[in-house]
Amino acid sequence: TTTTLGEGCWHAWGIVLFPLRVLIGCTAFGVGACFNICFDCNGRSRRDKKPDWNQTKADLTAFLRDSGLGEELQETTSRGKFRLFTNFRLLHALQRKIHPHGRPEACKLEQTTTSDTTDAALKDAATFMKFATAAYGPQVIANAIFESGERVPPGPLAKTRPAVLKHIGIEKDEAGVVVVMQLNYGEEVGTLRHYAVVDHARRALVLAVRGTYSWSSTMANCAGFTTEFCNGLEAHAGMVRLARGVWDASGATILQRLAALPTDYKFVIVGHSLGAGVAGLINLLVHHEEAQLAASRSIRCFLYGGPPTVSRLSTSDVDEEQAGEDLVAKAVASTYCFIYKRDIVPFISVDAIRRLCSMAQAVDELHVPLWKKPLLDHEIIQPTHDLVESFQRRILDTKLPPIDGAPPLYIPAHGVVWIDEEQQSWCYSCRRHRYSTTLCDPRKLLDVGPLVGPSGISDHLTGRYEYSLQHIS
Repeated sequence: TTTTLGEGCWHAWGIVLFPLRVLIGCTAFGVGACFNICFDCNGRSRRDKKPDWNQTKADLTAFLRDSGLGEELQETTSRGKFRLFTNFRLLHALQRKIHPHGRPEACKLEQTTTSDTTDAALKDAATFMKFATAAYGPQVIANAIFESGERVPPGPLAKTRPAVLKHIGIEKDEAGVVVVMQLNYGEEVGTLRHYAVVDHARRALVLAVRGTYSWSSTMANCAGFTTEFCNGLEAHAGMVRLARGVWDASGATILQRLAALPTDYKFVIVGHSLGAGVAGLINLLVHHEEAQLAASRSIRCFLYGGPPTVSRLSTSDVDEEQAGEDLVAKAVASTYCFIYKRDIVPFISVDAIRRLCSMAQAVDELHVPLWKKPLLDHEIIQPTHDLVESFQRRILDTKLPPIDGAPPLYIPAHGVVWIDEEQQSWCYSCRRHRYSTTLCDPRKLLDVGPLVGPSGISDHLTGRYEYSLQHIS
């Protein structure tokens, strides 16, 4: 194929100005989120639905008060609060020292699947990440394309439906292709924006759920205490509400469309960020409440940068004499989660925040000179063996009391694919960064915890996930 002068210039721009693309991409995502929050607030004020927000805030306040968690966090963060930022910098250095071969190696999954299965999941993941990005609408689609430098992005004011279909590779908007399309501005606290389409090329019906991009979804993130869910699980309360809201709104339509499709068509559920958390819970919900669908059709779930949401990955440890199939384990077995580099969201839960505050307190008690902390953080000097041992000893000696409604949570996935840049990541022949992957155990993510660093948020953006999944070695 011939390349036009305009395409060549755009390709050169994409390669040379990668840092500028990242900066503009982050800014575009933030501006788009602000617009969504404004539309969300305006729409809700007209519909007089603000009591829903107040109820969420009241539930969270009651949980913090009754569980004692609010007092615990206040006490922890008030100690040395003026040193909190520098303590996190030192914690960053200590975490790197504790895991010299990298955190992915520390939580590597004992290989229970063939490499062919993992390779197939990676190939599909690169495709379905585009579906997850498209759930945010034209602004974030433009951001992801701009950051990847693949082609000229659509205008941010492009119409939602054609922009979504083009990004996911469906050229013709034929009858029956779009099953559900709920991506307009403003959303209820109990529902999340989503869409479902039939992709005949991949023989799948795909449900994509949008992540945090409005005030309502931000409030759902904050409701991080747990509630009872399928098969006796405890799950993130805010995301349980959203998962049920999405399925109540569109589940019947999706089931009706699936019934009209050949049985070899898969049902695929995808999401990024908050959307990934909700997608994982919808997968559990479908296996639990739509047993006939789960038995007759392949169901797959792809989570990108998803938070931990469930207290267990099976029900066998609750009831050893449970009759029938472990539907939780079956749902988990159909799911892969993906983490890009230092993305912090897959490590965030109420329990994780408690442990992070406890580690910050342990760092403060090490009494490292203030001037030395930034030097350690920038790897100008390295933490001594005695300093690392002292830190680990303090962590082991600190036993956090259990709190009802804040158990350790896991990502409901069979495996977590951790994406990172290769040491010599720049490929001169293909003019692209190259990435490698490590298949990790979701249970072991609790042991390594979040890496406190400046890239924890920027590594969460959809553009990073799209680009890296398309350029895995």
